[in-house]
Amino acid sequence: MLHAELTGTECVWHSHRVQRRYKHYDRDNDGNTRVSTRTETVAEQTSGHGFALIRDGLTIGVDHAGRRPDGVEQVTDRSEESREPSNGWAHVVGALVGGDRDETIGFQYTEWVLRPGTPMYVLGEVHDAVGPLIIAPPEDTEQPFVMSTSTEAALVL
Repeated sequence: MLHAELTGTECVWHSHRVQRRYKHYDRDNDGNTRVSTRTETVAEQTSGHGFALIRDGLTIGVDHAGRRPDGVEQVTDRSEESREPSNGWAHVVGALVGGDRDETIGFQYTEWVLRPGTPMYVLGEVHDAVGPLIIAPPEDTEQPFVMSTSTEAALVL
């Protein structure tokens, strides 16, 4: 059993992303400073382990190959303001200094999980290259690889 890194939620698969929101100060050739709000991803990770599908007492592994299954549960999507002290001078200094100065506004934390027991539909290529049978993305990239919490019938519609 895995635990999601941000929330500690029990799961068989997890993924998270942390984005920094910041003010960017840019000075042009005339000395004018422009301020824009930007976002950059500072961390993004998906659990490296595959997970098992169990049906009628039979088990087969799933190699997700770093991909996010369709329909997984988003367990957090929260924003936190920057903990950097701000006394009002940061904006003034940013405007005076200009060019390539950034001021962090805050961070956005998003996490997704696949909980144990969640029904899954998986379509891929079955092989035993690493020992037990697993479903993985097909070697022929033109062939579909589907991991979804929806039923096959729902996906066809």
